Amino acid sequence: MRYSIAILTCFLYSFLYSQDVLLEPVVLVSSGYESGTGIYLGEKEGQWYFLTAAHIIEDATNTKLTFIGKQSATARVFQADERNDVVVLTCEPPKDEPPISFKFTDSKLVPLQSLLVISHPYGNNWDINNSPEVKELSLGYDDDFFTITPEGINPGSSGGAVLNQDYELVGMLIEEDPVKATCISPAILLKMLDFWQVPLNGMIKKQIPLSPILSWN
Repeated sequence: MRYSIAILTCFLYSFLYSQDVLLEPVVLVSSGYESGTGIYLGEKEGQWYFLTAAHIIEDATNTKLTFIGKQSATARVFQADERNDVVVLTCEPPKDEPPISFKFTDSKLVPLQSLLVISHPYGNNWDINNSPEVKELSLGYDDDFFTITPEGINPGSSGGAVLNQDYELVGMLIEEDPVKATCISPAILLKMLDFWQVPLNGMIKKQIPLSPILSWN
């Protein structure tokens, strides 16, 4: 009996810890009547930096970030590229320790590859969605964008972290519709972030303990 309780306790701890490790760098972005998702990038000179989709920043003077621990902070726009639907936000740290974010991947995507999307559909609590897979690698003009199947990708998912099976960041979700969801790839994101001199010191390869919520289809 004690052995069974110990196994169950370890199972529950692993389950909860696995979720926390994945959810910590992903924030809820609220701006006016719009909401979406943001991804932590790093810190510099007393500011934390976050990546999200530009179209959800409806009110640049009243944008709020909410963290998994329910801490919140007022954000301001640091840099934006509306053509590619990318914006970087900054805020003063709402807690002592910054989150550890996802490392940008060096590997290539392939059609039908299974992915994981972490976001805030409909502005609700953190959602871990392991249903999507790569649909198209190019939208016909370059490989800086790709599309994924739209299962579970709903309004509020914009800005969501798109991860591969190594829990590396393969892109950011910028648009969803009933047929496909469009993502922007690390190739163009890294060019922008480098040009804007955004710190990426929070992006470290994550070690994720095994958990049933992280099982792949």
